[in-house]
Amino acid sequence: AQMRFALELFRLRHQQKADLNSDQTHLQAAQQAKLDPKQFQASLQNETILRQALAQDLDNAGNIGVFGTPTFVLPSGHAAYFRFANLVTDPKEARGLWDMYVKVLESEAKIETIKRPRNS
Repeated sequence: AQMRFALELFRLRHQQKADLNSDQTHLQAAQQAKLDPKQFQASLQNETILRQALAQDLDNAGNIGVFGTPTFVLPSGHAAYFRFANLVTDPKEARGLWDMYVKVLESEAKIETIKRPRNS
């Protein structure tokens, strides 16, 4: 459920340029992720549990060297931040992109940085 919610937040932010600080954005992401509305509202009310979960996530992220979102960790242990210029929605295209990403991460070349200039 957390992964579906995070994915919907990601889509709202990067596809629709939604404000992540907006309660409306959070509710929309919960609806799109098909979360139980009552449970979602109850979870939001329990700040202590949310803060504990966030602290654990931050600790885990720090342990693997995460410095940006989204960072993907492969079963092999390789991890890297992956920045999208355009969010791909077609499943075949997304799979091809993912396969290329994994190939680069697991390559003997040990590529650490690929950076393109941003055009206005």
